[in-house]
Amino acid sequence: MSPHDEPRSAAEAARVDLAVVIRPHGVRGALKILLHNPDTPLLRPGKEFMLGDTRVRITGIKPLSDPRFRVIDIDGLSDRDEAEALRRYRE
Repeated sequence: MSPHDEPRSAAEAARVDLAVVIRPHGVRGALKILLHNPDTPLLRPGKEFMLGDTRVRITGIKPLSDPRFRVIDIDGLSDRDEAEALRRYRE
């Protein structure tokens, strides 16, 4: 049995990955993310989502020159070390 065959809860089955955390951005805890769909309207300030097993809220979002990437600020995330711990999470 592969990990993909294991039973999942309804909440886990309903989750859809919107992006991947690429790396910290700056020293104040911002995250650079790679969007699976650059046109998604789902990531905006005030929006809550699951980052791993934790519910977080976006407080800011900035476009980058490459439309596949954004820089997001998360409520409560205030330094680069905290942001580094989230590298490669899917949201």
